[in-house]
Amino acid sequence: KYVLDGVYGTIFHPKMILLTTPDSGRLFIGSGNLGFSGYASGGEMFVQYDYDPEHTEFISAFNFVRVYLDELISGHYLRSRTEKQLERLFEDSPWLYHGSGSNSETIRSSSEIPFLDHFKEKIGDDPVDTLQILTPFYDKKLVALKRLIEALQPKCTVILLQEGLTSIDPNVLQELIIQSSNKIMVKLIEVDEDNTYIHNKLYVAKTKHKAICLQGSPNLSISAFLRMPPEGNFELGNILVGQRDAFNPLFERLSITDISRPVNQLNLKIDKGAEDEIQESYAASPFWVLGAEWEEDRLTIFFKGQLEEPSNLAMEIIDVLYPLNIRQIEASFIEAELSIEVQNLLSRNYTVRLLFDGEYKSASILPFNIKELDKSINVSEDGENLNK
Repeated sequence: KYVLDGVYGTIFHPKMILLTTPDSGRLFIGSGNLGFSGYASGGEMFVQYDYDPEHTEFISAFNFVRVYLDELISGHYLRSRTEKQLERLFEDSPWLYHGSGSNSETIRSSSEIPFLDHFKEKIGDDPVDTLQILTPFYDKKLVALKRLIEALQPKCTVILLQEGLTSIDPNVLQELIIQSSNKIMVKLIEVDEDNTYIHNKLYVAKTKHKAICLQGSPNLSISAFLRMPPEGNFELGNILVGQRDAFNPLFERLSITDISRPVNQLNLKIDKGAEDEIQESYAASPFWVLGAEWEEDRLTIFFKGQLEEPSNLAMEIIDVLYPLNIRQIEASFIEAELSIEVQNLLSRNYTVRLLFDGEYKSASILPFNIKELDKSINVSEDGENLNK
């Protein structure tokens, strides 16, 4: 049984798995999305934290995540049923409140300060000899890459790219290499014969005596690396410190080769994906859809912001538009009537998008089936009590 909900208003990009029992827990912070490619492809990386009464050294990591989730609740980023489930998790795992607070030695969030500042703070004043960068997405003009190099001033920056897969403008990169006063080397990577897509985000700065590794969800883009929400993304990452060669094994599975032709002749391009589409949609609209729930022929759509009353509303399911009859519009929700055909499709758990007046299209959402959800998670009718 599960609840699928969204955090809306900007890109919510953390990748975290939290498993708890009444006296123990396991936590993963990393790069993999929820799905086969994110969990089993071999192109991802996670840092694992464990807690039990005999092994308490990582309790601060669990404290950090508990506070992080609690802030999503207090910030009203989630709907009541999701909030109740998280509160139930906290109640059933009282050890999450042990420890000395929400500060973690290793886990960092973009909600505090941008990740560039987190990385600089951990490196300190030590001169950086080498900076290794492995990430699948860069912003169009390489603003974040330039800012990172300017901030750390490494003697040499090594950028690892996957031909045909890394999203980067090779012409902009070539220009940066020519103009930069810092040495920049580009190398190509493969991971196996099938050239598995490397979706991991990995940044390693080496000083004379130590290495600092940033790994997690942030790509080297403006919204992920240089900004905080709501202007930037929600991101989570691990910043680890070790001996100078401590993180070399992270690159051992990669086949790394020098390039044999100019960067601008490599098979690389900017991939305009769903993240760009959603950001452009938010920027162009004074409101955004939070999610939806349905019961029999009634659909309730929740939103934030200012919405001018639409003259027509449609639901897109598997690239087909189904008109919806609007029943009422309130300050934070819309009620619409569902046809039998749409009810049958929703019962099969398809993700959908909503189209307002043929112009504004929401991000993909999965409407809750209220009757079935309440049965499966044992929430009382008034939503105030959770039955165990």
